[in-house]
Amino acid sequence: MEDEILLSKEMERHLKALGYRVVGRTGSGEEAVEIAKETKPDLVLMDIKLNDAMDGIEAARLIQRQVDTATVYLTGYSDRSDLFDRAKVTEPYAYLSKPISPLELVRTVETALYKHGMKRELRESRDLPDLVINALPVGVVYVNTDEVLQFVNKTYEGWCGLPDESVKGRSIEEVLGVDYRGTIRGKRSSGQPQQRGITMGELLRQR
Repeated sequence: MEDEILLSKEMERHLKALGYRVVGRTGSGEEAVEIAKETKPDLVLMDIKLNDAMDGIEAARLIQRQVDTATVYLTGYSDRSDLFDRAKVTEPYAYLSKPISPLELVRTVETALYKHGMKRELRESRDLPDLVINALPVGVVYVNTDEVLQFVNKTYEGWCGLPDESVKGRSIEEVLGVDYRGTIRGKRSSGQPQQRGITMGELLRQR
């Protein structure tokens, strides 16, 4: 246990010297989850085995459910292979084997932060078109090449009274009553005025 504390302090010292802000340090999985919830770190260095009821893998899993953060596991040569099988599910950016050299620590941290930043930008760029389409004042649907609905924007949800999640995977004919080569005729709730939606051509149909 004393060796683990010394290792933790040494890593913190090296990271602070390079300008990183260390927002918390603990040997408890439950405390790690609480610290992450409060501080929302960009990266978590997690010992795959903790001297606690909750191991590092479970702690990392709970953190990732609540915080957009990168995970790097610290491991020992004696760690069991089944731990790595469980750890893979949390998609760590790297494993650092103890003892850890300062150079290895820095390179791993910088690489993990860079990759996670790129992943976040990619995710946000993919979300942007849906955000824009949801804000349009006209109804939009996406169908795949089998004419199965993949997406209904917020405007069309209001027109036909069907939330997006309830229509995914159902045929466009079943849900909307569609001639997709022209306009979309929604199955309206009683009292709703006739509305016209739009399709966005083959590009969206291939989504």
